[in-house]
Formats: sequence, C-alpha cells, structure tokens
Amino acid sequence: MTSEKKAGPLGQIIRTSTKIRRELRKLMDLLSSADYSSTDEYGIAAAMESERAAWTILLPQAGEVLENAARASAATEELTVARYGGQLRKALEAEGLEVLGDDMMPVVNGIVHVIVDRQRAEVSVNDVAVADSRISAVVDTVKREARELLSRVSPSASFLGELRKAYKDELATSAKPDGTPVEALSLVPRILVQRQSAAFLKDPRARSFREYPGTQFRADLSKLIESGERKIDSREFRYAAGANTAGAVFLFDRTLGRTFHLGRVWFE
Repeated sequence: MTSEKKAGPLGQIIRTSTKIRRELRKLMDLLSSADYSSTDEYGIAAAMESERAAWTILLPQAGEVLENAARASAATEELTVARYGGQLRKALEAEGLEVLGDDMMPVVNGIVHVIVDRQRAEVSVNDVAVADSRISAVVDTVKREARELLSRVSPSASFLGELRKAYKDELATSAKPDGTPVEALSLVPRILVQRQSAAFLKDPRARSFREYPGTQFRADLSKLIESGERKIDSREFRYAAGANTAGAVFLFDRTLGRTFHLGRVWFE
C-alpha cells in the first residue's frame, strides 16, 4: 500500500503534502514555459518579485518543519513497531477474540490471518492491506472479516463431502489411484463448481455466479481440521505439509500449535 492510501491523521498529512508537491511542480512548469517577452501586463515584474520573496521565506520554513516531523516520526517508529504486535493481540483479545500464533502473524478465531509487515510498513488482514493501520481500525476490520467468514463456513460433514468429491474428480483427470496425495489448492476450483446453482451450470451468467475465494476455502479447511471429523466413504481424510509452498494453504493447526503450509491432501 502506498502512503497516499493510508487513512487517519497520517493519511491526511501525506495526501495534503502530495497534493501540494504536485501543484508546485505545475507552478514550476508554468514559470519555466512562460513567454515573459510577449506580455504587456503592467506590474508583472513587481508581482513576480513578490511571489519570489514569499517562496524564498516559505520554502526553508517548510523544509525545517518537514525535517522536524520526519525526525519525530523516526524516533517513535521503532518503539511503535516493537510494541505493535503485542498491543494488537491485547486489543483483539479484549474484544473476546481468540488469538493464536505469533504477535506479528496472529491468526484470529482460527480463520483470520493478520500479517504485520515491518519492511513494507503495512498490516494486512487475510492478504488484503488495510488502509488504516491504527490498532482500533485493524481490530474492527478483523472482527468484520471473522464475522463474515464464520457466517459462510460450511458444516464440517458437508465440507468433508465436498472435499471428497473434489478429490476424486481431481484424481480422475490424471487416472491416479485413490489415496494419492494432491495439492490442496487444486481442489478449490472443483469445490467452486460444486457450489454453483443448477441455473448457473445450465446458463452461466455473472449475476448467478457464487464466489468461493481462497480465504473461505482456508476457513472451511481450518474448521474441518479443528472439528476432528475425518471419515467418509470408509476413508479417512489426511493432510500434510508439501515439499514447497506451491499449491499449499497457509493455516493454523491446533494439533501442531503453529501455522504451516498444508500442501497435500488425500483419503486413505
């Protein structure tokens, strides 16, 4: 996220500064391109001299104020970053939310992933950078995301059935035997198709399309694992980390007590 898109008091400062700089560049272009020899307007020299004098005073003052502001923000930035994760966790817990994992990458209620990125100076909630990184605003975003995801989470037995069918369909495309591990994310488009209405499958139109984003798949998968429900069709759902992160789902596993990349799923 660019600094221009930040919300709150900082965002207002950055947007105002950016606007003034753009206007100043326009002014500089006008001053550089003007044909002063063709004007017969009386008093132009005095007016230009007045502007020059005003800018000569203002620019050093602006530079000094900006330098002081930058120095003050730098002095507090390190402390803010060091405390941010812990303060965010406390604020989330104060709202009755369950916070798992590391302070800088907490997982809320097992389904909302927050990342505090120090290098990029931004906070993301379920892979979307927030406009306002103030803790109160992030908490509101997390609460809203958790509420919306939970309202759409499938019952574990129902999702297990969808997962099993998607898995069998995936195996059928490669003629692999039952029990062969497949990439976790390869099942998302197959579940997506399962969730479409008969009307959509007969006549696909945008207005009747049912979305199934990756964050919802992760929430469904997390809640399934959390439920302990495993068996279907005399088979047991299994999962494991992959050799790499390709095709994997990053989630929190309560049995492991940490986040990991769930890369392979199968039924045996």
